[in-house]
Amino acid sequence: MPTPHHKYNLNYRNHFQKALIWALIAVIILFHLFPKFEQTESDYPDAININIQVENIPATRQSRYVPPPPRPAVPIPTDDELIPADETIEETNLRITPMTLTNAQAGYGVAKVTSPRLIDEVFPEYPEQDYKKGITGVVKLHVQVDAKGRVADVVVLGNTTGSDRCAGAAVQAALKTRYIPARKGTEPIASWTVRYIRFEID
Repeated sequence: MPTPHHKYNLNYRNHFQKALIWALIAVIILFHLFPKFEQTESDYPDAININIQVENIPATRQSRYVPPPPRPAVPIPTDDELIPADETIEETNLRITPMTLTNAQAGYGVAKVTSPRLIDEVFPEYPEQDYKKGITGVVKLHVQVDAKGRVADVVVLGNTTGSDRCAGAAVQAALKTRYIPARKGTEPIASWTVRYIRFEID
């Protein structure tokens, strides 16, 4: 025996058609009950009037070029009477008297200074790490040689290798190097000299 729910499912199509007809009738009645309306101009917002005024802008004028002040005149000797006296100078006569130079003034008797000379040059050991990496370059050293020919101080002036190990090896080798000291006349003196140490790979 069919249940009420089953009967409702069987009459679904009929119920849907009836509901659609009643909905259409309701819409038609609503259109007839309410009259048509038209949009008036008052419904629009007031237009904004933009007034553009073009003013006469004066042309840009550049300031007047002010020339630089005149360069001061250099007084020169002249015999022209039309030129003021403060703009001229009197002619100067120079008298050069030849003088005789003594032996000392001519350079005789002045002690001659000679630079230090290498007698026992020590070459640095190539740092193994830099050698394997192929690092090469030149280390420029400023070496101070005392009056006995020993190296008293070494300063690194330049290092194109970029390696502190190469620079350190160059300094240690320079400290072990021996020189004939510089001389002023016959007297040995302390002095500075420049030494270049190259790190090259054959």
